[in-house]
Amino acid sequence: MVKYTKIDVSYDDDDIFAALEDDSAFTLIGVLEDDLDLMINKFLQDDPDEDPEDIAKTGGLKDDIEVYFIRGKDMNKKYHLEGRNSYRDELGFLVVPREYFNDVDMVDRFRRAVHPVRLRWFDELIESHRRKQFKIVT
Repeated sequence: MVKYTKIDVSYDDDDIFAALEDDSAFTLIGVLEDDLDLMINKFLQDDPDEDPEDIAKTGGLKDDIEVYFIRGKDMNKKYHLEGRNSYRDELGFLVVPREYFNDVDMVDRFRRAVHPVRLRWFDELIESHRRKQFKIVT
């Protein structure tokens, strides 16, 4: 099992948002806070039934990492998302910096394996909302 520290991110944590955007961090959309263990230790470990040494060679997460949990209400407030461009307040975002993956190419395998709406790079997600919000406002 991956040991991790969950960091709750508030809309006013500017440095964290900037770092996640600069990193183009791996982002799962729609994660329930109660399901973090499941998402990290089952989904992101690629194949948790394999030998742990093989997981380190083929992908999965490093151990003793920090993951970021952002709620929809904080995304809305941080990026001024309104109307159809906003998230439900309770919607969860699990954000994992790329440095915590044993193999960054593995992230692309996850992207292809999961419905693309639920899995994004953080900077692409934010840029998409900026464009949509601009269209709504203008």
